[in-house]
Amino acid sequence: SEQIKAVMTAMPRTWSLVGITLSPREDALYVWKLEGQAKEPLLARCDISTAGPCTVPKVREGVDSILDEMQSTSVKSIDAAQSLSEEAKRAWWNDRFRLDRRLGELLCQIE
Repeated sequence: SEQIKAVMTAMPRTWSLVGITLSPREDALYVWKLEGQAKEPLLARCDISTAGPCTVPKVREGVDSILDEMQSTSVKSIDAAQSLSEEAKRAWWNDRFRLDRRLGELLCQIE
């Protein structure tokens, strides 16, 4: 659409914007990428199983849990930055690495 092209034109060449969108029927994920100054967006469809360990409700539960914890660590990051305590910074980074691993595991399940 023209709006997407306008965003891509306005973005610096070194920027990328990536997103994941669930289909209305909840049977597929659309993974998309916009790059600054690119001519066309990249779009891939990934079918989702309707049975087994990777159903939409299970994936949604995992994503919601990760997002809740990310929000919590974001609030902690403000406190850590203000306190400048090395221990608080270390704890924040440990939380972030753990969340990254959880997200990676969830994405592997989706694949």
